[in-house]
Amino acid sequence: MMLQAQILLNKDEMDAHGHPLYLTLLQWLVAHDIAQASVFEGISGIGNHRIIQPGALFSFDEPPVVILFEEETEKVRATLREIRSFSPRIQIIAYPIEIF
Repeated sequence: MMLQAQILLNKDEMDAHGHPLYLTLLQWLVAHDIAQASVFEGISGIGNHRIIQPGALFSFDEPPVVILFEEETEKVRATLREIRSFSPRIQIIAYPIEIF
């Protein structure tokens, strides 16, 4: 069985070295033999009971970013456990998928 993982974070969130966290995570996935991953930037969303619109004039909202990847179930689970250990604040979702 395959799982797809979604890692949700703010585009402006930085790692401990001041680099964008989404790029650090993407590089980490490559280093841990994840075959494919994609990063998507959100246009707007809902957060803390309000609409988030990072592209709006005079907005101080941070754009949301989603990292997606798919692998065998155990590989995804092991990967997400490691990611969670160094990024406890980010939201992570995983669910079974079928690839056609």
